[in-house]
Amino acid sequence: MMNSKITSRRLLLGFSTLLIWAVSVFALMSCHKEQIASTPKGDGANLLAGLRPIHSRGVRHAERITDGIGSVNGDFWRTDLTAIFEPKNAELIYDLGEVTTIRSVYLHADNNDSFTLSISDSRERFSNFFSAPATTPAGMQPRTGQGLNARGRYLRLTARGGDAFISVGELMVYKDKPKIWPPKPRRERGVDPAVLLQITMVAFGAALLIFVALNDRRLPRWLYAIGALMPAAAGIALIISAREIWPLELSHISLLRAVIAAVTIGALLRALIFRSHTDTRGTTCVLAVLALLGFTGFYNFGHPQFFNHKEKRGMYVHVYDMRVYFPVVKYFEELRFDGVYLASVAALLEDEPGVTRSSIADVELRDLRTNAIVRVRDVRDEIDRIKTRFTPERWAEFKQDMRWFWESMGTNHYLGSLRDHGGNATPVWIFLVRGLFAHVRADETNLFLTGCLDPVLLIILFIVIGRTFGLRSALVCIIVFGATDFPMLGSNWAFATLRFDWKVALGFGVCALKTERWALGGAVMAGAGLLRAFPALGCVFMVVPALFWLAEQLITYKKLPPRASLKRELQPLFRSAVAALICVAVLVLLPISFFSFSGSWGVWIDKITLHSAKWNVNHVGLRTLAAYNPDLVARKVIQKQAAEPWINWQKTQTDTFYSRLPIYLGVMALFTLLALLAARRVRPDQAALIGLLLIPIYFYPANYYLHYIFLLPLMTDDKRNNSWLWGWNSLCLLLLCFFQYFTIDKWTDERFTDQSWMLLACYLAMLAPLCKRSLERKPNAPVLED
Repeated sequence: MMNSKITSRRLLLGFSTLLIWAVSVFALMSCHKEQIASTPKGDGANLLAGLRPIHSRGVRHAERITDGIGSVNGDFWRTDLTAIFEPKNAELIYDLGEVTTIRSVYLHADNNDSFTLSISDSRERFSNFFSAPATTPAGMQPRTGQGLNARGRYLRLTARGGDAFISVGELMVYKDKPKIWPPKPRRERGVDPAVLLQITMVAFGAALLIFVALNDRRLPRWLYAIGALMPAAAGIALIISAREIWPLELSHISLLRAVIAAVTIGALLRALIFRSHTDTRGTTCVLAVLALLGFTGFYNFGHPQFFNHKEKRGMYVHVYDMRVYFPVVKYFEELRFDGVYLASVAALLEDEPGVTRSSIADVELRDLRTNAIVRVRDVRDEIDRIKTRFTPERWAEFKQDMRWFWESMGTNHYLGSLRDHGGNATPVWIFLVRGLFAHVRADETNLFLTGCLDPVLLIILFIVIGRTFGLRSALVCIIVFGATDFPMLGSNWAFATLRFDWKVALGFGVCALKTERWALGGAVMAGAGLLRAFPALGCVFMVVPALFWLAEQLITYKKLPPRASLKRELQPLFRSAVAALICVAVLVLLPISFFSFSGSWGVWIDKITLHSAKWNVNHVGLRTLAAYNPDLVARKVIQKQAAEPWINWQKTQTDTFYSRLPIYLGVMALFTLLALLAARRVRPDQAALIGLLLIPIYFYPANYYLHYIFLLPLMTDDKRNNSWLWGWNSLCLLLLCFFQYFTIDKWTDERFTDQSWMLLACYLAMLAPLCKRSLERKPNAPVLED
């Protein structure tokens, strides 16, 4: 029987929390009631006062435009006082009741958008009579029109955005100019609906945690049901709040990631500490909800991340990534790794009449031969010569493909992307993806379809992980996938083409090794290492358990083990190694057979060597910490504000790095020894994942490559006799995801330096119990099965 005192306390906790939550939401919702301000009548009256549109397309909260309540000048563009216009084809039509003359107009709207008023007698043909251009300063600003002479019954308002964020606070039209001009509507400072969204996100997380606390087999069913209703109600409130500001901004999704991580931590702690009393079905349901939110959140809940400037609408295709990798892959014979930006400029100069050499002479681009930033005028001859690499037919095709990119990106964004680092994928990746791009044009449909390959592969991977490692392990992997901040830098890799292929290959390889498909596992792991270089560490560490066993045998018996023992212990490694070597030989030779060694691997090695020799702001790992100088970052901020002369950041960071080189090498040696010890007497799949912990130690990866951490919960098995170790590793990763949220608003250098500290601390915390377990194993014991 359950203790009555404990029961009453839990009842009190449940009811009081529900009451506080309900009252808080009701109070917040009541603050957002729409009001209609009183408006004077007469000839000088606003003709639109309190009038609702008879037709609305692409406009949310149109009633706010005529409610007589305006925002203060400079207020935020999206508040509870503004109507939100979609960036394309949004319009409102008002019926004035009779044919009326309009002589004065007052419009209060977002500053960097332009608006047009037109009038008609019959709603069939409208004539423009007032245009409100973009203005300054930022925020909500007034525009006025006087001395107009527009006559009609139906009034139409349309908008054209300087960006995708368009809003109108108030529109007033008059038969005659009022005595008080411009008019003075009632003004208030609006409340950003994002504030309510943040509150409901936290409330949703709190409701889930309360459900987790009540997820006890000993509780009565009715109390369990109340606990389940609370997150459901909080979820509905969250959906209502999200609809108010849809689409969600990156900052909102970042908060949601932190909430997901926090709730998962609570759910795992509850399941691990009170395992005998926890209802596993409730825990699974919570983890499933969080996994769904995390995965769909990564894909922006189905809303496009990018903007098609030509058609003025959202776009799913990761155009900034594809504007590099599509031409590099399709035209690799001509562009190699150094020509994509030069050819991009040459194509734009020939195709866009409004762009001339003089107009873009000062545009910056990265010289991919030296990795230095230069100006168009500095590489004018190289831009002219790049065309000689193409046949006339191939050049015409290249220009057609690039036309879609600069039209959809907009010329300014297209030119701004020239500062990136170009394509860094291996020749194997380029050769394989070439089959997708070689015979298709660059357009939204084709690139969207190829961009869908990643989510499909990820879903298949998570299903395979669930079947191999168990449902809870798969759900935690999905949650870490969606909760970490590592893939974020303005956007993520959603709907880029095959950006997750090497991570998916790693996951499939680990699952194959776990199920003792040694040859398949070795080949897939080797393939992952050839798609991106980082997984090679996992392949190397697959050998470590066997080497430990062999060394212990030699130390103990002073001779090689019997043939039967060698076969039993080393056959899995032998089969994996042979398959891996065959895979490497085939995949290395394929691009050589098409492009030659110097034209494929040779130029790639030069490219990666050059790229890794430079310091970058968004890289994460030990090298980032060794080169970090807080005084330098402070001066960098000042220089950004044009208050200090230019400083050679590369040289300064290099000097800082070499001054700390002994510490850098010492930490590298420490992590290497810990990883080797942790890999003693474990399965090959576990050893491979342990090897991945050294990626930020030995390499200098950009932040998005660290997204592979979603596979690390598989480093130990989620079994009853070993769930504490699996839980510890998962909790370390989730804590990393949670604390990343507090770095997202920092200067880029500081953000990724802080995340480097967090990552290394997380990996050290994960290695410590693995090393302890290894030391507790007796020499010559069989390979550890968790």
